[in-house]
Amino acid sequence: MQSPIGIQTNNVRKDQSLEKLNFFGYDTAVRRGDVVNDGHTVVITLEDNVRRGITVQGNDYYLQELHFHWGSDRNPGAEHTLNRRRSELEIILMMEAIRKEV
Repeated sequence: MQSPIGIQTNNVRKDQSLEKLNFFGYDTAVRRGDVVNDGHTVVITLEDNVRRGITVQGNDYYLQELHFHWGSDRNPGAEHTLNRRRSELEIILMMEAIRKEV
């Protein structure tokens, strides 16, 4: 999907054919990583070699980094909207698709 995303909940339709997301590795605390605050965002790059991610429709996506967008009541920091509301804070999880060999 392309940023920013605007979700209107009254337009959301449930797709019964989709499988539930399977989260894995998030029960292990991050032991090593790189944290950078550039004044606009804080980026955390994971460096502990723990596989954290999600499985979507049989494909695994591994967490590479996370970063935040923040703001204030007057200047919300989120890129994305929910019912046209932009939140003060959002977290972005950057995932990498790992293709399974056939």
